[in-house]
Amino acid sequence: MTLEAAMVLPLFLFAVLNLFAAVNDITFHVKMQTAMHQTGLTLARHAYAYEKIGQGVGLPESVLGDVIFSQAYVRDKVTDAVGEAEIAHMGIHNGADGISFLQSEVLTGDTVTMIADYRMDALFLPERFTSFRMVNRVCLRKWTGYDNAAGAELGDGHEQTVYVTEYGEVYHNSRNCYHINVSIRQTDAEHIGGELNENGGSYSACELCGGHRTSGVFYISVDGERYHTTAACRALRRTVMAVPLSEVGSRTPCHNCGGLG
Repeated sequence: MTLEAAMVLPLFLFAVLNLFAAVNDITFHVKMQTAMHQTGLTLARHAYAYEKIGQGVGLPESVLGDVIFSQAYVRDKVTDAVGEAEIAHMGIHNGADGISFLQSEVLTGDTVTMIADYRMDALFLPERFTSFRMVNRVCLRKWTGYDNAAGAELGDGHEQTVYVTEYGEVYHNSRNCYHINVSIRQTDAEHIGGELNENGGSYSACELCGGHRTSGVFYISVDGERYHTTAACRALRRTVMAVPLSEVGSRTPCHNCGGLG
């Protein structure tokens, strides 16, 4: 038993120590990810100011001083957030200088992409496993908005966009028209016979879900002609598409919103 304990105990301690090291590595990786995310949010917010600088728009010095889109800026911010002592303690090769942000792209495109690439020493492992590669990546959309005036240069000739449904016979000028944003309400078998739609018509059983039941709760819509036994019936759903006015075909304007400019 003494011999077995002498053989097993070192292996057990070796496994425990390496498990402890793995947990520390994961904790550091999470800290790096959090620091990079916070730095990315700062860059995303300042992207608007950077864009205005490129357009020659004057901005206050306090704003200009914060707009430093470079790998050095990212490295400094991330290192400050994580802590140089923490980085050195975790055995990063070359310390904070060993964390490379050269693959990051913070100037081009609509996103801020930061990639941290570094090597960590593997504690308590044989020499052939002395280090391994770690990578953190953060990608955030820049807060530059979008061009709401896109297509304005087309002038009055720019074609109007309208909204249609897959099987509808009318087109809609407003995406918020209640005919394509179905308003569903409940009723029951006792009152379904007296329910009327917006045109004064009565409701009959839905061919898909309503023909097999004569009691219980039913579902109807303001502009519908059928009652439904389930709100999930596909006849109650609307697939809405935005199309140019020239593509509405034989559809006529919606009497609720189609006449609006």
